Amino acid sequence: PQKPIPPKITELTGITDIMVADAPSDEKALIDFLKFVNGRTLVAHNAAFDIGFLSASSAGNIPIEPLYKDQLMAVVPKGFYTEDKTMVTIEELSNCQFVQPMENCDADSQNLFREYGYNAKSYCHVIDDLSILTMVEAGFGVCILPQMVVDCFNVSVDVYPIEPETYRII
Repeated sequence: PQKPIPPKITELTGITDIMVADAPSDEKALIDFLKFVNGRTLVAHNAAFDIGFLSASSAGNIPIEPLYKDQLMAVVPKGFYTEDKTMVTIEELSNCQFVQPMENCDADSQNLFREYGYNAKSYCHVIDDLSILTMVEAGFGVCILPQMVVDCFNVSVDVYPIEPETYRII
């Protein structure tokens, strides 16, 4: 409702600007949903994908109850050089090409970049985490993903904690 739906999204989903013209804002929709849930436990299928949209950094002014502290990890191709074999620094990542989630789909790594005055050089933007990891595995770049996401997939990459330690709160 706040901005036009890109033509590619309309093509994929069939959803048009006219269909959402009277829809509530994201914030209002989430507040209404939380009222509807009323503190009940939610069970979700394929939650590793969906939880990426529910971190504290993307909540804005919506009140959330922190449930889990999920460390952000540097995911790099096998053989990536790092001075300390137990972690990678922001500086070591500063000259790398990144494979990143689509714009506005990754508030956590964007906040990390902003906090350290770093502008990630993106090789490309990808829709799903498995595609991101596969492209890193193929040597197209590096990425930053939460540990919970990385643990969901079996790909041949190296994974390092980032120094300084950084977390998303979900």
